Amino acid sequence: MKGVRRVFEIALSCGSARVGVLTSPQGRSVTTPSLLPVATYGVVKTLTPEEVGRMGCEGFIVNSFLIRLREPLGGREVDLHKYLNWEGVIFSDSGGFQLIRKGFLIKKDEDGLLMRSPFDGREVVITPEWVVESSRRLKADFGMVLDDCPPYPWREEEVLSSTKRTLKWAEAALSCPQGETELLGIVQGGGNKELRRRCSRRLVEMGYNGVGIGGLSIGEPKEVTFQMVKATTDSLPEGVLRYLMGVGEPLDILKAVAMGVDLFDSTYPARGGRHGTYLTPTGKVNLSSKDFRGVEEPIYEGCSCPVCKRYSRDFLYHLKRGREMLLYRLGTLHNLHFMGRFMEAVRSAIQEGEFASLVEG
Repeated sequence: MKGVRRVFEIALSCGSARVGVLTSPQGRSVTTPSLLPVATYGVVKTLTPEEVGRMGCEGFIVNSFLIRLREPLGGREVDLHKYLNWEGVIFSDSGGFQLIRKGFLIKKDEDGLLMRSPFDGREVVITPEWVVESSRRLKADFGMVLDDCPPYPWREEEVLSSTKRTLKWAEAALSCPQGETELLGIVQGGGNKELRRRCSRRLVEMGYNGVGIGGLSIGEPKEVTFQMVKATTDSLPEGVLRYLMGVGEPLDILKAVAMGVDLFDSTYPARGGRHGTYLTPTGKVNLSSKDFRGVEEPIYEGCSCPVCKRYSRDFLYHLKRGREMLLYRLGTLHNLHFMGRFMEAVRSAIQEGEFASLVEG
């Protein structure tokens, strides 16, 4: 039974917002609130793990489902920290999100999923045990258990069955050898507040020290997203980590932190940077001729990232016109640095009792 060892400690709160420390069985830690970049195969595209750390990231999340199916790591047991030369925290996602992506799912039943490999087309049986084993093989610090994510628009009968299945799989996962990986449950329930409350409470009863809030930000209105987030966080004991999966825009993070969310993951900052959307304190700036051509200023004056300290907007536009790969790197560096500083500001505001002012500003 889990729950004996505390993995998440709250240092202080400001309203419902909290600053805490999440520590893995392997001794690595993340200060929360925090954003995990998505490193699907162990790397954030265009950056080295060392560069990701220098941008202020204490951890990232990989996809153990895809890693296990792709060579050269497929089927091998490897310490991913050593393999990547990464000293931070590694979260391992189960691949359950692939359920709603076209071409992956063949069928599902109460025991697991029959999925199609995106690499060679072979059929793969995914069970709760398979997912835990995948995280353990990588020696991930934290492993998300297998869940059943119903697609949007939600259908009541499908949401109910997926929630029951998610809980069944969460219970099965706890009976598996975990090694030094701490398992985190996942809350499902579509747009049904009561289902999400029940799912949350049941995961805590099973002994999970932290839960992911899953099945959101998949096309539903943002108002509904945050109604479901609040229903979930209100149902969880204070000492349980709350992890909102798939959300990473600054304003959305502020709303969720105000509801007691501790952790986030998203492709948004890195992907946006690669495609010419740069984050600044005054909003997004898009790489267009109007905003960049002939402009000698950096993306944001006063930004301490390596891009803004060295390069002008005109130079970035020059890279765009030449379709230079360097452009993707620089955009990713800037956005990860921005989000690292943003999360620092969120934690500082909570510590100083000024979080409400940050949200209002």
